[in-house]
Amino acid sequence: MSEGKCTGFMQVTAGMFAIATWLCYLFNHQESLNDSHVQDIQCGYVDSDIIGDGVRRGILIQEIVLTVIALVGLTHPSPTAAKEVGGGLLITHVSLAIALHVALGRGQLSMTDAIFGSMVLGSQNIALSVALVMKETLASRWEVCLVLLGQFKGLISLAVLMVNFLNNKLSTEKCKCFSVIWWTWFSNCPTSSPNDRLTFWIYFSLRFLIYGQSAYIALKKFQNFDSAEKAEKREKERVCGSHELCRFCSSCSKCCHKDHAPDACNFCEMCSKCKTCGIHLYMLEPRFSLRPATSSLLFAEYAIFSFVTLKSADHLRDFYNIQESSQIYSIGQVTALVIAGLTALRASWVFLYMFQGDLSPIQE
Repeated sequence: MSEGKCTGFMQVTAGMFAIATWLCYLFNHQESLNDSHVQDIQCGYVDSDIIGDGVRRGILIQEIVLTVIALVGLTHPSPTAAKEVGGGLLITHVSLAIALHVALGRGQLSMTDAIFGSMVLGSQNIALSVALVMKETLASRWEVCLVLLGQFKGLISLAVLMVNFLNNKLSTEKCKCFSVIWWTWFSNCPTSSPNDRLTFWIYFSLRFLIYGQSAYIALKKFQNFDSAEKAEKREKERVCGSHELCRFCSSCSKCCHKDHAPDACNFCEMCSKCKTCGIHLYMLEPRFSLRPATSSLLFAEYAIFSFVTLKSADHLRDFYNIQESSQIYSIGQVTALVIAGLTALRASWVFLYMFQGDLSPIQE
């Protein structure tokens, strides 16, 4: 199978898997609610800085904006604000993970705070993978590495929180035990039924596989995108009066200008450099400014998982009628809304330039 056909097959598979995931969630969640026999649990409050209306709306705004940017990016090569939105989401994700660890270390993390914090972490974590399919993010090597490190930190934090929850090592001052619906019912209550802990860990293993997949693809592509962006900038700075074209690949060795795609180059698999003429593969692929803003349809799979996880937290809170510890104007909630609002405003500003025939103020 050729590379083009293989890429097309992967894109279609990703879209179908995203739809299947959403349908599975709808059927599984409704069936779990109908078949639940969970005992009456009295856990009245949750920290509003973890799952309050302001925090939840802020996260949802960031995830929706990032998903819309990726969806529209399939149709155009213009710059977007994916780096800024992804950066804002990364900051809130790492901040929440650190805050939960501090509370856990001090022995002050309650059952409800741990569960809802884990679900918010899970939603943010996989939403960050959406940023890794955007060409602007892939062209920034530091941001790719930071996102991957932040995601790894988030997954480890999620695992630590869930292990402590299932082994009853959290504070029981506000809540003695708790039952959770997150793809399945599981609980740390001694008499709770159903209690399918294994199913949750299977889901968590899948999340780790998805992280590994997105990390592998990003690390494989980011050098190519970074080199292509820099090569295009160099070409703009030094345009040859007469190109010295290589007889093998018809590319100029000074400014990377090319007349047509190569057929005779013998590229090294390790460094993507032609063993005959020395030209790099990224010089012969489509120019960076002409590549679609979104490099893969895999973002649909990531977005579905992030929305489903956040929606599960909403359903769980409504199921137990759990109240927030403070109003929406608390410091943590206002901070989350400000970060989300500013990144969304930036994305809207860049998006408007597309309709004015201008690529963006970024390239000015």
